[in-house]
Amino acid sequence: MEQETKFKVRSWQVANRMMLEVNAQRISERHFENNVMLDYDRNGNSSTPLRNAGQTLRIRTVPGATILTFKGPAKVVGKTKVREEVECIVHHGDNLFKIFKGLGYSPRFRYQKYRAEFALEGAVIALDETPIGCFIEIEGTLKAITKAAKALRLNMKDGISDSYPKLYEQACKKKPALPTFMMFDEYRFH
Repeated sequence: MEQETKFKVRSWQVANRMMLEVNAQRISERHFENNVMLDYDRNGNSSTPLRNAGQTLRIRTVPGATILTFKGPAKVVGKTKVREEVECIVHHGDNLFKIFKGLGYSPRFRYQKYRAEFALEGAVIALDETPIGCFIEIEGTLKAITKAAKALRLNMKDGISDSYPKLYEQACKKKPALPTFMMFDEYRFH
């Protein structure tokens, strides 16, 4: 099970400074992530049975690895989101896309971010820079999330349980001229 919440922050520098101030333990250096969410495509109809069921099938590419993730339907508890999450590292990521295409799946949404991870108060904290802003994502038990948020002087009332695709959908409603996908290269031109 995965339990997490996000907090919007002003900038990457502010978020990084927050980690330094509380002596959070660095788990990973800042790196680039490319994410592709897949859904079943019936004869090019772009149907979304996984999305309609609240499920996610994602292929994430990071330096040196490709990670396949399945997420079950989410349950919102306060300002956190709880859901089943199953991940595995795949050694031939390019073939993974071919396999899913052969099974009738196609990309539904693409998004990119820069991420660094830290450990604090029993939680894993991700600093995410996305085309729509910077976020601190805290994952762990509710107790660990609450303790980490308090240590970082973040108010749980400001927590965000939405996924990045949902946050981008909301951003597109405010700015209809945004590109289809949340990708840095596309975003620069709008």
